[in-house]
Amino acid sequence: MAKLCGEHAFYKHMAWMFSGSMLAQVIGLLAAPVLSRLYLPEDFGVYQLFLSLFSILAILGTAKYEMAIVLPRFRVEAFHVMMASIAMGFFMAVGVFLFLFAAHVYFSWFAAVRLADYAFYLPIHIFSVAIYQSLYMWLVREQKFSVVSRGLVAFSLGDMILSVGFFQFGYMGNGLIAAVVFARMAVSSCFLYYFWRHYKKYVRVLAGRRIFSMWKKYRDFPRYMVLGSVVNSSAAALPAVLINAFWGTQVTGYYSLANQFLNLPISLASKSVGDVFKQEAVRIYKDLGNCQVFYRKNFGILLRASLFLGSVFFLWGPDIFACFLGESWRVSGEYVRILMFMFVASMIAIPLNNIYVITQRQRVYTLFQSLYFLAVAGALGIGGYIFGDIWTSLLLLSVLAGSVQVVSIWYGDKIALK
Repeated sequence: MAKLCGEHAFYKHMAWMFSGSMLAQVIGLLAAPVLSRLYLPEDFGVYQLFLSLFSILAILGTAKYEMAIVLPRFRVEAFHVMMASIAMGFFMAVGVFLFLFAAHVYFSWFAAVRLADYAFYLPIHIFSVAIYQSLYMWLVREQKFSVVSRGLVAFSLGDMILSVGFFQFGYMGNGLIAAVVFARMAVSSCFLYYFWRHYKKYVRVLAGRRIFSMWKKYRDFPRYMVLGSVVNSSAAALPAVLINAFWGTQVTGYYSLANQFLNLPISLASKSVGDVFKQEAVRIYKDLGNCQVFYRKNFGILLRASLFLGSVFFLWGPDIFACFLGESWRVSGEYVRILMFMFVASMIAIPLNNIYVITQRQRVYTLFQSLYFLAVAGALGIGGYIFGDIWTSLLLLSVLAGSVQVVSIWYGDKIALK
């Protein structure tokens, strides 16, 4: 009976996350044809560069302490881990603001890629996302997947509305960047309000010394997970940077849209399977000392889903882009087809990578992310310098990066047993 109840709860939580993530992705897909007609490929290129730069700073901001929120047995300790994560985000945001203020954001690199006008968004976005990520993991720990699901939908809807609104009202800048910043701020505020309504009693026991003790107790997360995550985000950001350097902002824009398209189902899998897997696997690992059966169960779910979607994208990717976004975006669909092996491997590996946090194998996680970074850099470096061809470069990227993900999945299965 207990097993049946556990199975029911698992699928119920997955259903909440899947429905919310799916609706959020559908909103993104519906927005794509509209935004692709409002904004130029160059705008998408600058937007991708902004997100690439931010993704690295956001990881440094929380020092990955939010990943430890699900681990403590007692809620008071988890609360102080959450506050330690938010505090790190605040310090990072202040540091970035002072750095940009002192430098007057006139660095040649910012100006060269048209980011100078948007640099002031960085500290705001860093702190907002630190709050969001920390509260997100708290809600996952508390199994409030319905709240998390609604937050995902609210962000996607807000991002779409603001992107269109900024363009229609003549915002003198990149509305895509402004929209993602303000949409994230809004959802973070909603999560804060929910926390205050249901968990404000823990604020009364907040103590600075406990925050310091959490920084010390979970110091392996900034030691190893930060490095691994920075390397991972750098690997995700690197294609846009190198493609922009070799082939310009127009090709970067085509790649950006292809990358966003592929990231939709990967993000869906990460939310609907990965977050539920993380919360449930922690419990199983604490009780039994291993979670290999549960790991393989989730592997099977992800494998079937990724092979189905991969087949659809490979066969009809270019036609999908041409039909919904316009014939000029068919090139992005061709990019999707070339990147298919990496997509299938990543859709399985990314949700299951939580096993490295659960089993406290942060060093191994960092090793795999470093190998992934080298695969991305090597593929695009060889493609750009030797072949000078974007198609060959993307093929190399798909094969090398996808191979690293496959090995990561295999090793994750091994450590799930120990």
